[in-house]
Amino acid sequence: LDVARNTLGCRADGVQPPKRIPEYMAAADLFVLPSHSEGLPTVIVEAGFAGLPVVGTDIEPITDLLGAAGERGLTVSVGDADALARAIHRTLDDSGAERAARLKQFVTEEHAVSSAVARLLNIYDEALGNSRRTTSEKETAQ
Repeated sequence: LDVARNTLGCRADGVQPPKRIPEYMAAADLFVLPSHSEGLPTVIVEAGFAGLPVVGTDIEPITDLLGAAGERGLTVSVGDADALARAIHRTLDDSGAERAARLKQFVTEEHAVSSAVARLLNIYDEALGNSRRTTSEKETAQ
C-alpha cells in the first residue's frame, strides 16, 4: 500500500460501513481487488454499478465478473505486484472507461435485484413444475 500511496496518490481507509460504500465509489477513479480467494465479490458488482474501472486477480469468481479475456476489467496473477501496478497504470491510461462501461452493462443485466428475482422465480417454477406465463398471457386468460 505504501508504494500505491507514494506513486499513485492512492488512499486506503480500511474496512468501512456499508452505508459509506457509495461515497467511496463516487470519489474513486478505479477499483482494485487483489484477492487471493473470494466467494462472491459483491464489491466488484458495486464498483460496476458505480461505473468504475476494475483491476482484480485472476481467480474465480473475479474472472467470471471481469471476463477471462479482460473485456470488463483487467486481471493479474495472484501475488504479482508488478503486474498489478502495470494493470492499474494501463487502466488509468487507456480504455479503462470502455471496460467499465461493459462491466456496468454486465452487472446491470446479470446482478440487478430484478434480474436475480426473475432467475430465482424461474428456478422455483422449474422445481415445482410450473411454467411462467407472460403478462399478456395472463391478461388473455382472464
